[in-house]
Amino acid sequence: MEITEFIKKIEREYDDIPVGTLNARSNFKEIINWSSINAVVFSTMIEYEYHVMVSSDDFKTVKTVS
Repeated sequence: MEITEFIKKIEREYDDIPVGTLNARSNFKEIINWSSINAVVFSTMIEYEYHVMVSSDDFKTVKTVS
């Protein structure tokens, strides 16, 4: 899957992100009102769509969409 499709999925998942706001270099934690709930939703989406588990340590180090 291309990064653009992944970005579209993120934008659809979060109501507070206007479509077209994110790009591969966006710091999604600054754009999304980041909370533990959003982290769970985000990791669940990744696990469901891509069959990849994202650990809490991964979330601490990741900054951009790509």
